[in-house]
Amino acid sequence: MIISILLNVSPAFATVIPPGRAITLDEVDGLIRLIARFLIVISIVIAIIAFVLSGITYMMGGTFTDVKKAQAMFKNTLWGTTIILAIGVIINTIAAIVSREFFYCDLRILGVCVW
Repeated sequence: MIISILLNVSPAFATVIPPGRAITLDEVDGLIRLIARFLIVISIVIAIIAFVLSGITYMMGGTFTDVKKAQAMFKNTLWGTTIILAIGVIINTIAAIVSREFFYCDLRILGVCVW
């Protein structure tokens, strides 16, 4: 009895989904690449700022602890930049696999798959 009440949905509560167009694989590929490029550019800008700040801290460091702190900041920025660039390579590889450019392009000239 309860199941039949729950399954009996009145048409007043039903919503009609308007028709639309399907998302293509090229759109997904473009979106992944756009987001990846944006995040990589922002990360590189932040890394450059961190490198500059670590250099300024190193040059202005009067004590041994300030110099060690600047060296640690530089090392951490270098590791962070390496990780960000590696993630960029991974994201671009995934985008190439999704768009099937990774498997089917033997010859690429100026970013266009020729063969």
